[in-house]
Amino acid sequence: MKSESWGQSNAAGEVRRGRVILAAYLIVTLELTFLFMQFGVMPYLAKNLGLDSVGFGYLQTTFGVLQLVGGPIFGRFADQFGNRAALTLSCASASAFFLLLSISTSVPILFLSRLPSVFMHGLP
Repeated sequence: MKSESWGQSNAAGEVRRGRVILAAYLIVTLELTFLFMQFGVMPYLAKNLGLDSVGFGYLQTTFGVLQLVGGPIFGRFADQFGNRAALTLSCASASAFFLLLSISTSVPILFLSRLPSVFMHGLP
């Protein structure tokens, strides 16, 4: 009798685990889609706001440096607060990143929109 209830709870746990994995894949798919759309739109937006090629290089370098600096910070956050909180922080950071990018009307705001990328480490 005991083994039957354990088998039923194990099956329910597998279904729940499958749903969690599916949700994680969906979130990552959306994040990657928006990130690659951003890569395509960024040169056009930077040019329209008056950035030259050197300024655009600085903009892209800012993103890379923030990602580099944010990796250990994000890892420490994930160690202290768990995977769920880390994924939530990553998704909120990505949302803020894309929102700020969408309302960028000047070069300083364009550079400021890169700031939330410090915590965009949901893919690893």
